Amino acid sequence: MTGKFNARLRTFVSLSVIGASVAFGMTPAAAAVTSSQRSLNVLAHEDDDLLFMNPDIQPDLSAGVCVTTVFSTAGDDGQSRDYWLEREVGSQSAYDTMLGTPSTWTTSQRPFAGHSVRTTTSAGGTIDLINLRLPDGGVSGTGFPVTGNQSLSWLYSGAD
Repeated sequence: MTGKFNARLRTFVSLSVIGASVAFGMTPAAAAVTSSQRSLNVLAHEDDDLLFMNPDIQPDLSAGVCVTTVFSTAGDDGQSRDYWLEREVGSQSAYDTMLGTPSTWTTSQRPFAGHSVRTTTSAGGTIDLINLRLPDGGVSGTGFPVTGNQSLSWLYSGAD
């Protein structure tokens, strides 16, 4: 493994650990929640939780479990910033539907491992959505020109 790959991997793992910190109540938002149970989901894209995890997320929310979902990529698909920002808002709307009521969401930038990480918290702190906004890279893993052809595949393989 190259030194560059190790540095990239450490950064990725460090950013993912922020989700675990939130899931186990290490944030001000979580302090307001009385739930003793927490669920952590770490996914690639903003819709993966709905497509692959929702059979588990919905019952957790119904039972009062606090849910933290970390989205590793922006899900940009080589599109503009507006595209992936709308995907983030779409996730909030989906969680509102699971809660059965519209929620007022609070957005903050939290520092972690030298990076600013976007976190959106539902009213009452039951749900935290964390967006790492790493470049998606596409199905081929070669990235898109708009992001300098960066991708999670390059992070994994250590390629430049």
